[in-house]
Amino acid sequence: MNQGVLNMKELEEYLPMNLLKNWFLYQIDARNTCVGIWDNSQMGFHYRRCKFNDVFLDVEYHYDIGTVNPDMERNGTAKPIKEIERAPKFNSGGEMMDYLKSHSEKIKKEQS
Repeated sequence: MNQGVLNMKELEEYLPMNLLKNWFLYQIDARNTCVGIWDNSQMGFHYRRCKFNDVFLDVEYHYDIGTVNPDMERNGTAKPIKEIERAPKFNSGGEMMDYLKSHSEKIKKEQS
């Protein structure tokens, strides 16, 4: 592995929950975003959501959440594909949204 950074090329398809690091930023394959901050307590990724004219923080749950909580089986939509970095501490939700927006734009630019 590259200097302790995980990515899907070194695993099968996507990173399982037990390999994710709490409060790290990941590139993810999800319905509503391409980046998210993993939160062990939520078993999901915090991300910046844009819906109609609203922008807010939301959670995309790990694709395998149903193996841990069968009631959430249909809720798992996010497949983490690459660890990016440890997320900083934020003083507000606005700071977190700016951070996520910046990384999302960077990834989209790299993919185009």
